[in-house]
Amino acid sequence: MGNTANNPDQTSACSFKGFASDNVTVIVYVTVAGSNSQALCPLFTSLTNYQTATGLTIPKTPVCWMTSGDGGATARFYTPPGGSLTAAKNECTWELQDVGT
Repeated sequence: MGNTANNPDQTSACSFKGFASDNVTVIVYVTVAGSNSQALCPLFTSLTNYQTATGLTIPKTPVCWMTSGDGGATARFYTPPGGSLTAAKNECTWELQDVGT
C-alpha cells in the first residue's frame, strides 16, 4: 500500500509513536508532512495512545496513509523496526475509520 519509493517523510512536521492498549508496546510510527501539516498534527497529539516522537528510523514504505481534505498534509503509518505489520495495518484501519466518523 506504499505510495512512494522515495519517502518524503524523512523530514516531517510532526511524528508520533502509537502504542498498544498496554501503553508500552509500540505498534505504529506516524509522520505528518506537507504544506498544511497543522491540519493533521493536532489530531494525533489529541489521541491518548499516541506520543510525540523524534529521531525515529522511518521505514521506506508506509503501510497506509491519509491526506487532509485540502490535500495539504499527509499522515503516513509505518511498521516500527521489529514491529508487527498486522498490528500497524490494524491501527491504521482503526484510525482511518475513526476519522470518517
